Amino acid sequence: MKEGSFIRAQLLYEQSRYSECLSLCKTELQTDPNNIAALIFIAKCQLHLDNLEEADRVSADLIGLAPVNEEVIFTRAQVLLQMKKATEAIKLLDGGIAFDPSRSNLFGLKAEALIRLKKPKLALDAANEGLRMDPENLLCLNVRAEAQMDLGEARSAKETLKGALEEDPENDATLANFGMQCLRRGEHKEAMNLFKEALSINPQNPIAQFGMQEALKARFFPYRLWLKYVFWISKLQQGRQALFIFGGYLIYRFLFKIAQDNPWIAPFIWPVIILYILFAISSWLIQPISNLLLFTHPFGKYLLSRNERLASIFVGILIGIALICGLFYMISSNGTLAFVGIASFLYAIPIGSSLSLDKKEGRNKILIFTGSIGAMGLLAIANEILRGGMMNIFSTLFFLGIFAYQFVFNFLVMKKSNYH
Repeated sequence: MKEGSFIRAQLLYEQSRYSECLSLCKTELQTDPNNIAALIFIAKCQLHLDNLEEADRVSADLIGLAPVNEEVIFTRAQVLLQMKKATEAIKLLDGGIAFDPSRSNLFGLKAEALIRLKKPKLALDAANEGLRMDPENLLCLNVRAEAQMDLGEARSAKETLKGALEEDPENDATLANFGMQCLRRGEHKEAMNLFKEALSINPQNPIAQFGMQEALKARFFPYRLWLKYVFWISKLQQGRQALFIFGGYLIYRFLFKIAQDNPWIAPFIWPVIILYILFAISSWLIQPISNLLLFTHPFGKYLLSRNERLASIFVGILIGIALICGLFYMISSNGTLAFVGIASFLYAIPIGSSLSLDKKEGRNKILIFTGSIGAMGLLAIANEILRGGMMNIFSTLFFLGIFAYQFVFNFLVMKKSNYH
């Protein structure tokens, strides 16, 4: 690749102008189809543009052309990580490290892969080994801080990131990472300042965008508690996450049965059951409701994606309908109003979360399921208005659908986040 073209491609890539960088590099390939530098840029751009299949194809071809090239191995491993193939990425990185043990960047990416496999101790070892080769390597410093945080070494993580910022005070990735660590420690105001600084350097930084959104929502105390729970459960292995979620439900059913069969102990058990129900419902609704609150912030509303805005608006409408129906039911004792209010509130659960999945990870399936639940709810309401009687085949299917949705959605989410 000619020097002038390489510099221009590098500049376009650093400015996040991936489509233009892609066009330039494809033009270069017309005269040199096996140009390694151009192919690396193409693979990276396709990755940023979410064209995973093309990034996979190009990066695999690169390995065939230059199997020991450090940048080629790094790019291919990045693609594999994005495809949730962390173990395969580690195997590739180990091969590159064996060829030249001084490649600190490969140690850093290996540490990142181990973090995604929820192996923070091994990740810390890999990051430290990379830093032994290059004490100023920013990737290794950032991943070491993340591993330290996962291991409960918050103070060490903070010192590591301070050291990384001393090396490069205007590195948006380090600033965003530092912000996430502050957010995990509950320091949402400090996190907000760090995310703001990262976004001033690179407005397209996805971690800073996400972190700023979470930091703004953390202004509300209930959401801060929710974040603590999210960060805690995210450190668990996938099997333990499933055990916690489904185990909690089984304990709830067990306590409910005991309360029914033993009236004398029921007053002591019911508060626990009610707390569990409130936690379960809030876990589904807290995200869209907090997103709705972001509309009141002059900056926060621009951080929400189109799907997040739609979900929060729909949830707001459904909860509004539930509250209005509840108010009028208290006045009139009309059974139809009670059913519409309950159905609207419950339907906010699938509506609030169904748009959050990626299309490739089952969003279309969950949307069809959500639509089917809604159709059953509407038919149940129509049946109640025309024939009377809230409990009918449609209402039964509606309530069963709401119940099943929680397990179907959790399965898809865990499948989406499953690195292997």
